[in-house]
Amino acid sequence: YFAKKIRTESPKGFTFSGYLRKRFSPRLQWLFVVEMMILATCAFAINLLAGSKTVNILTGIDYTLATFLMAGVAILYSFRTGLKATVVTEVIKIIVVWAGVIILVPWAISEAGGWSTVVAGLGGRTGLGASILGTPFAWGIFTGFGAAAFLGHMGGPWGDNSFYQRAFSIKKDSIIPSYVIASFVFIVVPIMMGLLGFVAAGAGLEIPKSMVGVTNAITIGTFLPPVATVIFVFMVFAGLVAILDSQFASVANMTGHDLFNQFKKGTNNKDIITYARLGMVALAIAGLLIANIPGMQLVWLFLFFAVLRAAVWLPSMISLLKPEWVTEPGMFWGIILAAVPGEALFVWGKMFGGGSYIVFAGTLVAILGAPILTLMISHPSVSFVES
Repeated sequence: YFAKKIRTESPKGFTFSGYLRKRFSPRLQWLFVVEMMILATCAFAINLLAGSKTVNILTGIDYTLATFLMAGVAILYSFRTGLKATVVTEVIKIIVVWAGVIILVPWAISEAGGWSTVVAGLGGRTGLGASILGTPFAWGIFTGFGAAAFLGHMGGPWGDNSFYQRAFSIKKDSIIPSYVIASFVFIVVPIMMGLLGFVAAGAGLEIPKSMVGVTNAITIGTFLPPVATVIFVFMVFAGLVAILDSQFASVANMTGHDLFNQFKKGTNNKDIITYARLGMVALAIAGLLIANIPGMQLVWLFLFFAVLRAAVWLPSMISLLKPEWVTEPGMFWGIILAAVPGEALFVWGKMFGGGSYIVFAGTLVAILGAPILTLMISHPSVSFVES
């Protein structure tokens, strides 16, 4: 619905940030460009990190070398064909990943002892996580990870330029059917892959804290023969490289339009493509640097950008549902005044010992504070009660 509405209001648009410039102001455009660039960089780095750790664990290939191989493969074909490449690789990813999970997950469950092992792992390895309100441990998981992960995914399409890029690229009449079908195609994979985590917990696998992000790879390597490991590595590599090229296309979209129009202007396609490719190179460098920071953890990156993208979720939605409720200063300052302290609290809680309650507070400040402040700052010129 919202994607179709944006297409209707900006039929020749390329980015949501460009739409905001046209509707509100340049500074709101740049606020979203910065947010989406940060998100793209974090998403790129987390997929490099996850894929390279998996390859390293299952094959012994050097982690740093694996990060460069993944980034190199993705950028080579993205340079050549851009968004078209992401369409092809997404189709390949769907086929490979679906085939992989259909074969490997039931096989791993069977080898680990059957469905009873999955059931035994539903509460985690300690058994204390079966109920949110059951134990302090379970509540800590919810406040320190679950809330931010869930709300971040809910706000994901609003803070990720790759979703808008798809909305602007496909046929207008196909937007709603495409997004509905895609959601059902996608949901099978995380559910199936999540079962491997329950298998690991139910089987009592001792996984170091630093390796929790690659639990599935460890589970496959523990219970299945080498041929399954090869299939899993190929599946992960195909899936994550497809995500890398989506972020390449997303950043190229912004640098080739938002940045190009700001600093050079014009309609020279060669110059636009040059800016787009420079954006890809910059993303690759930034992602590689972050992924190779010693001690960097998947969960830190994932939750950081989950909170960030969720901060723009409700203000963006309200601005489309009730445009008379939102003003430019309200949306601009509402997002900033909620996102900055929210992320600060989150980082303090997650990385500097503040604890799960501080993480939870940061999540709520960013996600709920943004729409509240947007409406409060916009209040002098709008009425929130329909007459």
